[in-house]
Amino acid sequence: MELVDLTLRLGGSMMHTVNMHRVSPAEILILRDEHGDDACVDIRPVELHARVPEMELWNKLAAKYDNSANFPVNGEIPKSKMQRLFPGALRALPKTLQEIGLGHLVGGVVQDDRTMLPDFEPTPPLPTAPAGIEPPEDMED
Repeated sequence: MELVDLTLRLGGSMMHTVNMHRVSPAEILILRDEHGDDACVDIRPVELHARVPEMELWNKLAAKYDNSANFPVNGEIPKSKMQRLFPGALRALPKTLQEIGLGHLVGGVVQDDRTMLPDFEPTPPLPTAPAGIEPPEDMED
């Protein structure tokens, strides 16, 4: 399973943010459902092959986010957030950013099969003075 660090904008507000660590793709969907589609920003993959038991994750997420009382609405008990977002008897959760439409964030370099380092461009060398021009004396090392 892929895990990320991210900044969560509470209620989508740029003024109220929380840094979250080791967030699963399923939890990103839950956070977007609660706080808005643009609430999860600065998403940084940190682990590409984490061993997270799916049923354990389901139970953790249900305990954390399924806090709504199941009072009948129009005679029917509404589905919990987990049932609504991840329907089906198998309780399958997304495991990759690709599955939730964020696959473009996994373009980095994989190191030791677990840690992801972002791609980077090397800094170009500083320009040198043209031949025959000496740098000022106070600039020499």
